[in-house]
Amino acid sequence: MLWLRVLAAVFTGTTQALISPPLSWTPLHWVSWIPLLWAIEGVAPRRRFWLGWLMGISALIAIFHWLVGTVQRFSMPSIPLAVSILVLFAAAFGLYGGFFALFYPRVKRWAGPSWPFAVAALLVALEFLNPQLFPFYQGVAHYQNAPLFQVASATGVRGLSFLVLLVNCLIWAGIQTLWLKQGPVKPRHLVRLAGATAAILVAVLLFGAYRLHVIRGLEQDAPSLRVGLVQLNLGIKERARRNRDDRYGILEEYFDESAKAIEQGAQVVVWPEGASPYRVTGSRGREIAAFARSQDAELWIGALSSKRDPETKHRRYFNSAYRYDAEGKQDQRYDKIILLPFGEFIPGRSLFPKLVRKIPGVGNFYPGEDVVVFDTSWVRFNFLICYEAIRSRLVRRSVKAGSRFFVTITNDAWFGATSCPSQHLMLTANRCTEYGCPMVRVATTGISAVVDPRGQLVRETEAYAKETVVADVPLIYAPTIYTRIGDAFSWICVAVCGWALVVPWWRARRTGGPRKVR
Repeated sequence: MLWLRVLAAVFTGTTQALISPPLSWTPLHWVSWIPLLWAIEGVAPRRRFWLGWLMGISALIAIFHWLVGTVQRFSMPSIPLAVSILVLFAAAFGLYGGFFALFYPRVKRWAGPSWPFAVAALLVALEFLNPQLFPFYQGVAHYQNAPLFQVASATGVRGLSFLVLLVNCLIWAGIQTLWLKQGPVKPRHLVRLAGATAAILVAVLLFGAYRLHVIRGLEQDAPSLRVGLVQLNLGIKERARRNRDDRYGILEEYFDESAKAIEQGAQVVVWPEGASPYRVTGSRGREIAAFARSQDAELWIGALSSKRDPETKHRRYFNSAYRYDAEGKQDQRYDKIILLPFGEFIPGRSLFPKLVRKIPGVGNFYPGEDVVVFDTSWVRFNFLICYEAIRSRLVRRSVKAGSRFFVTITNDAWFGATSCPSQHLMLTANRCTEYGCPMVRVATTGISAVVDPRGQLVRETEAYAKETVVADVPLIYAPTIYTRIGDAFSWICVAVCGWALVVPWWRARRTGGPRKVR
């Protein structure tokens, strides 16, 4: 019997990769948690925790399998070492599954017949509190279901996680009540639960329809900006070779592709992360300025930058982005604030400087200090460099600072021909839904895209193909509830679950009853 429970936990975990891009089998999501709910029902706490943890581990290995190749490209360790890093990553960040399984019966007992709502809140609370290198929440997979996903503009993505688990729990409650003849839910309660769940789903869809109607209205009279996205498709090895043998040829190729976009009417041309093979403070920067001036168009580009630390006298390097206006003037620089751990820097590097220097492939960048919002005659925008676009709180800071347009530049060549570029685009695009702003995204090897304030992909390129796209982007801003209240919904779920877990224990302690609640 144990092996069936193990298979059920692994099934729930691994199907999360099928639900995610590029396959996006999202209908499966509405039932995929039922095997785990069965597996942890009536099981001792320790075994229950291990089953939940196994689910979390299998989910992260299935979703992030590409980390093996990425780690090798960054640091070139052996395959066994890269696989070990993936397993450790999955074990650390998959712990949420163990705690979900451990707390499941306690929350269920506390909530009684209404337990599906409480257990759905438990998942949201754990997703919210669980530190994640890549915030891959359950609900994010539904980002292209526009009417449903608009609830993220009020609750954040975790509102979708709540709905997904609520439906799974309702179906499992129905199986327990009508088939297995067990559980706290009686048939009359089941009808009420089904009615309440249906009412919530209808309300969510009505809210989504209203939200889509508002955005359509804003688009009707909105001005637009014609943007060119340049995707040269320079892989890691090719970029390294050309940096060595043909560095200026890279810059010329960007000039050529930009000129083609401008011939099609592009007012702004965007280059990806680290596009310029030169730092733009010298003569090459003047060439970029001269090109923008000669074409009467703006360039928004990624490039490396550096400055000398006044205390240590050592040079510090930054992953930066620049705006050149149509007169060739360079605007203020933006330095990436949230760096990718173990990719762009090693945590604790100041403690082990000699060790850091011995790890090949890992950058030694330093973070920028603050969000920069650029003022143009069309719109106020901000850069999001690669990893930053998946960190919702940083994006919220930019909107609070006045940004109304997101420009995401990234280099996904590190991930290879895997599912990662599609997943990265998904995690990026949902920021538009949460904050009501359009986005252009340019990736060195793809996927480049235009995303509207609904979070829908209006235009996208093929991964690992050279392509220059010109698109008209309506400049609208549709204010969202989530911008104002942030993670209030998630905090409510944390409070409910905290109450459900602490109060029974506290009461048992006061009355001298058993302290161990299974």
